Amino acid sequence: MASNDRKLETEAELGEGASPVTSARFVIAEDEDGAKRIEIVEGELEQRYGVGDDYACILFIAVCRMHGVRPYRRPRLQRTTVCVRTTVSKHEALWRQFLEQSRQLDARLAEVTEQFVLEIERASL
Repeated sequence: MASNDRKLETEAELGEGASPVTSARFVIAEDEDGAKRIEIVEGELEQRYGVGDDYACILFIAVCRMHGVRPYRRPRLQRTTVCVRTTVSKHEALWRQFLEQSRQLDARLAEVTEQFVLEIERASL
């Protein structure tokens, strides 16, 4: 990983013993006019993401942080596997945004690689 990338928290730093899934709960809320209503608050779950290579991992960590989610690693996982604990809807949003930006990153890396190879070929002539 890039040396300027901040270190991911480990499970111990986040707090051990947390259950992997928190169930949804119902909350009674009041409107501005005092009327009560029932709201459903989404539960959280831990999801592991194997994102492929170092560049994709750096991108996924950045996407998580943009969404206010703290990525972390569990012991003995590959360095490109990242754990995230948040709601199902936020997991879906994270993954959608990561896939979209990952395609853009791959395209840019391909352009840079092609340009680099051409420069090497020109220099060897």
